[in-house]
Amino acid sequence: MSRNFRTKLSNRTNYVYTDAKGKNHIVRPGEEDVTPEMIADLHAMDDDWCNAENRERYHVTVRLDARIDTDSEKDGNETITAADQLDPEAIFLEKLEALEHAEQIMRLRKALQQLKPEDRSLVQDVFYQGMQQKDAAAVRGVSKAAITKRLKRIYRDLGKILEEQG
Repeated sequence: MSRNFRTKLSNRTNYVYTDAKGKNHIVRPGEEDVTPEMIADLHAMDDDWCNAENRERYHVTVRLDARIDTDSEKDGNETITAADQLDPEAIFLEKLEALEHAEQIMRLRKALQQLKPEDRSLVQDVFYQGMQQKDAAAVRGVSKAAITKRLKRIYRDLGKILEEQG
């Protein structure tokens, strides 16, 4: 991702991103449990990225080794520096992982919608409600082995759907 400018505040109601294949995707609040806060977080991550790109482009250095005066120095303890408290790379990677996780969740939700209703119900019971397989089997009037087999098929089906999504 390489951008020179941040998105104007008036255009931040949605979030647009381009996937690896060059296709644009629009994330809107209210769709697939996306909240305005999520949109704001995505734009904030873009702003951080854009600021970092501009600093690199214009070779503006950021000092991270400034000292913070604390009473602990008087006690003979270690001095705390800003570098100890702020690791921009770690913060960026954490935000990037959160964004990737959010994208994976959106893809999984779309894939789940393509399953048969009874398969979605089983996934809901076992994974979201924390129901044991034996209890899910009892509710459905089948054996635990049948539930295990269905879940394996559902995993396979979800895998195929996710592969097709790219």
